[in-house]
Amino acid sequence: MTAAPLWLLTLITFSGTLAMHIFVPALPEAAHALNASMGSMQLTMSVYIMGLAFGQLAYGPLSDRFGRRPVLMAGLVLYAGAGLAAVQLVRVR
Repeated sequence: MTAAPLWLLTLITFSGTLAMHIFVPALPEAAHALNASMGSMQLTMSVYIMGLAFGQLAYGPLSDRFGRRPVLMAGLVLYAGAGLAAVQLVRVR
């Protein structure tokens, strides 16, 4: 198997925190656009960070059992699916 390109590994590494760094400055505008309180918008960040934490707890044993690549691919599919679901939820409002 060939080694993954460095740029791809970098993008995968940054994907978890990149979303947080993009969303935090937009919290007030998102709260206004969604007619949500600032507290509930801040709660989304707490839930996101908890999801990252629990994901890391699950990732270790799963990667030991199945290997890193299948677990990474499943995680990326889950991440993309959750993003698409969020877009659909916002579009419905």
